[in-house]
Formats: sequence, structure tokens, C-alpha cells
Amino acid sequence: RSSRRRMPEEGPEAGEPAAGHHQGGADHEGSQQDQPLELSQGDAVEVEADGEWWDAIVVKLVGEGAVRVHYVGGTDEEDEEIALDSGRLKAAKKLEVVWAKGSDGIGWPAAVLDGSLEDQDCTKLRVQRFLQPHSSWIRRDQASVFTKESIPKRSSSKKLAEAIESAQAALVNGSLAAVVAEANALQEREAKPASKRARKGSHGAAAPGSAAPNRSSNNQAAARKNHRLTAMRKLGLCAPLDT
Repeated sequence: RSSRRRMPEEGPEAGEPAAGHHQGGADHEGSQQDQPLELSQGDAVEVEADGEWWDAIVVKLVGEGAVRVHYVGGTDEEDEEIALDSGRLKAAKKLEVVWAKGSDGIGWPAAVLDGSLEDQDCTKLRVQRFLQPHSSWIRRDQASVFTKESIPKRSSSKKLAEAIESAQAALVNGSLAAVVAEANALQEREAKPASKRARKGSHGAAAPGSAAPNRSSNNQAAARKNHRLTAMRKLGLCAPLDT
């Protein structure tokens, strides 16, 4: 089920949980079991499979007692119909958005994939920065709560301003699954230009980093050589051309 995993990570550390499933706490799971699950088309959910919880989106209601789900990062062939009372469904984890500082010290709005600032024992969080394709782990001291009051009046770049808008929209009507789906789409768009460059190179184009032949320079060198030979013949320093 690797295609369903939530997101490829950048440099996962040993001992960290694998991407794609939650470390759901007892409170979260217990509250879901006590309440009847009511779902609508488009809702984000978590689905149990092989002992792990996977992000999915409800794509269709099947009668009154089941739904058809599409796994985030999965294919249409993996879509599955699941009964509401099967015990394999629960509402998606609440979307938590934070400011995630990078190595440059600049904060970027990000959705929390694993861990939580609300958990006082959590020392690291895996985050998905908005409008960026890959997730990464950050220390707790690199994260702070994203609120309306914390948004700067002026952004340092247009892309950061767009990421802030995406984060605000996600808090209002978004879901964790939707954030991850958007990041997956960014990865696919980044991969396509690279594939085109590889195909171009295989059809005779110069390989990256190599220089194309310079015909002009070659012609100039040949002309200089002929000029020297002509001068040497006039001085009798080399045999004349056969006539």
C-alpha cells in the first residue's frame, strides 16, 4: 500500500513513525467510537487497513450504511466501499496549522501531519508546508501556532503571501487530506518537466553540463592553419602543392 502513503519525507530520522499513518491517541479514537459516524460526499476520513490508519476522501455514499473512499495518494483502482459500522472508519484528524521555521529562520505556514503542539510531550512534528511538495520534520521550538493575529502585515515574497492565503482557506473549509492531495499534485507537476528533459537528452541532445560543438571556432582554426602553410610555401620552408 505504499502508493497510499501520505507523503514522501525529506530525510526521515531513525525511530520516527512512517509517513502515511497516524499516531492516533486514545482520546481521539475513543471519541469516535462513542458517536455514530455521519459522512457526506467530499468528507475527509481515516481508514484502517493492515493495522494502520490511512487518509482518504469520501467520493460516494453507497445506500444508507456504506461509503466509497479514495485513498490520498492512491489510484482509482484502490477505491473501496466500506460499511459505516465496520469499525474501519473515523473522522479525519483535526487540521492543525502552524508556523514552521526553516534553516533560514523564516516561518512558513504548514499543516501538521504527525505530532501536535497541543501534546506537551511532543518534541518533533512532521509538517507539510503550503504550496511546497515535500513534508519534513521540525523541532517543537521551530513551530508556533498559526493565528490571524500572527500573520504579518507584509509578506517577504509573493509565494509566502499565497501560502498564507491557502493556510487561512484550509482552516475554514479544508482538511488534512486536501492539503496532502495538493502537495502530491505539486510533486507530479515537478516530475513532468524532469521527464521531458530526460527524453530530450535521449534523442541526441547534448547532455547537461556538456558543451555543443562550436563549428565557427573549428572553421577559424582551419583557416589559420591554411594561412600558415601558404606563407611557409612562399618562403620555401615546405614543399609546394602538387599541380
